[in-house]
Amino acid sequence: MLLLGVVTCCIYDAIFVFPKGGSSREQSSYFSSGLSFALLSFSGVALLFGCIRFLFATSSFLFVDNIWLIYMLLIALFFQQYMQQFTRSIDKMKIYTVAGILVVLLSVLFSFVLVPHYKIDGYIGALFFGNIGAAIYSCIASKAYTYFRWSQIDWTVCRKMLSYSIPLIPNSIMWWLVTSFNRPMLETYMDVRSIGIFALANKFPAALTLVITVFTQSWQISVLEEFGTNEYRTFYNQVFRGITLLALFGSCLMAIFSQDIVHIFATADYEEAWIYISILTLGVAFSCMSSLAGTNFSAVKQSKYYFYSSLGAGLSAIILNFLLIPRWGIMGAAISVCASFMVGALSRIYYSWRFVPLDEYYKYLLAVLVNLIVIIFLYVGMQEWSMKLICLLFSLLSFMFLSKKDWLHLYDLMKHKL
Repeated sequence: MLLLGVVTCCIYDAIFVFPKGGSSREQSSYFSSGLSFALLSFSGVALLFGCIRFLFATSSFLFVDNIWLIYMLLIALFFQQYMQQFTRSIDKMKIYTVAGILVVLLSVLFSFVLVPHYKIDGYIGALFFGNIGAAIYSCIASKAYTYFRWSQIDWTVCRKMLSYSIPLIPNSIMWWLVTSFNRPMLETYMDVRSIGIFALANKFPAALTLVITVFTQSWQISVLEEFGTNEYRTFYNQVFRGITLLALFGSCLMAIFSQDIVHIFATADYEEAWIYISILTLGVAFSCMSSLAGTNFSAVKQSKYYFYSSLGAGLSAIILNFLLIPRWGIMGAAISVCASFMVGALSRIYYSWRFVPLDEYYKYLLAVLVNLIVIIFLYVGMQEWSMKLICLLFSLLSFMFLSKKDWLHLYDLMKHKL
């Protein structure tokens, strides 16, 4: 995943932004030019990998041993993302959705077939076939292949796309630091079991991320369509507030029921994972705010702001991991993730403010404060049911008050429709 952005210059992100709303000829030019650049890039990487394999043939370094598996997976991951993002750009949303489901189903199916016989190689093979299968489906179902024309390859267009996508390379590296740098740190200062507990604790906030992603991906399309209109500020603030408060309320619910959820899904050895879920879920809410604010950068095609904001988040992750993990272990890693996402969110809100201000920002501060109060009360009450009910009632009333205007707007809309 680290190599993918570097090798392809993140051009799969540009193929969503630039063809959106363009003519068929413009879309063909973007699609053909971006794909041609990727093919040239992969040819160069194949040559580089071949030299590395030849020079270090006797090395036992895992990267060298598995270099062609890595190359194969890079190709599959790129084509899946490129085809799916282009499909979204030309408004083939049903195909985009089915492709996302298909990559999971095919990966699972091939895992059952290949992993028992080929172990790790089989797992990589399953990911390869899952991604390639979804890419082929996206290409055929959306008729994306009809957009590729040799005559439409334009290196001026390609440079335009790269000027947007290249600043996203350090962005992808920085977010990797936020989410993954803590694993080797935990192994160094704790043990392998701590990585397992932390990984389990991350699974449940990831479920909330999955739900939020449905909204944020639709939001990306709406922003590109609505940006620059007279109603955009009102639209932006209403949707931003609605999704963010929903994410923060979901964070409260996840914190309240975290111990019960872990008890159902994990063995006794890993039950302590519930302690870290509330902090990590609050981090997911900050990540949601970051994604929502960042779409303004795509609308104005100023990807440098992605880099500026992620730089702060990545540096925060490095510093906090070194400071907190040796002292507090898994809790230090959880706080580091949450704080890094918070820095990223605040940075993106700051940079996006120049394009569209955020109204009633005090509501977000109060919602985060409610989250922190719930987390502290749950730790003090050690997840007693009486404390859970108090926290549930407190968070429910708080978020109803904070979103009162939105509820009234929804009520008026429903009454009008009826």
